[in-house]
Amino acid sequence: MTHETREAWLIEAIKHLRPWFEQEDAPLPNIQVSIGVQPGATTLATCYMDDKEPGDPEYTSNIYVTPAVDPEEPTRLLDILLHEMVHAANHFQGINGHGKEFGAIARALGLTGKMVATVASEELKERLAPIAEVLGPFPHKVMDLAGRGLGPSGKKKQTTRMLRAQCPECTYTVRLSRKWIEVALPICPNVDCGAYQHEMLVDDV
Repeated sequence: MTHETREAWLIEAIKHLRPWFEQEDAPLPNIQVSIGVQPGATTLATCYMDDKEPGDPEYTSNIYVTPAVDPEEPTRLLDILLHEMVHAANHFQGINGHGKEFGAIARALGLTGKMVATVASEELKERLAPIAEVLGPFPHKVMDLAGRGLGPSGKKKQTTRMLRAQCPECTYTVRLSRKWIEVALPICPNVDCGAYQHEMLVDDV
């Protein structure tokens, strides 16, 4: 199969992966997907919540994948996409972050490692390989971000050793040391935010 655009490839990939979520009783909302620079220097992809109520038939998640993805590694791209689709399924239920609900679905699908930065298990790689073959080449030229002094997200790396925690909804931001990140992920304190008291995303900055 040949796709003229990156978005067409990603949309078709989502169609192939949707039944997996039905099998796990984790319904997905409508999903729009594209390539885009990420909010943090090491972020590979982001799924943004909709402002509609969870469960609304018109609820739509927006997923953006870093332009640093390598078209020669389609199964890696698919497992990154799968991670964001888990967020979409959770958002559709009003759940945000990488907590136990996220972990339950992610591990059932074959994602492993730290839930904030999952990778595919060997079994998942084998399951994704035939999908990648059906999809054909990913029509994308990888950006040499490292050669430009940028992180994998497309944003400039900073020299500070502090970490930034940011709410993906209202973008409330706080910086703190790795020591405290290892104790617990910060939660959004903004009572007017749809992700209030949900875990914030953490990036090296």
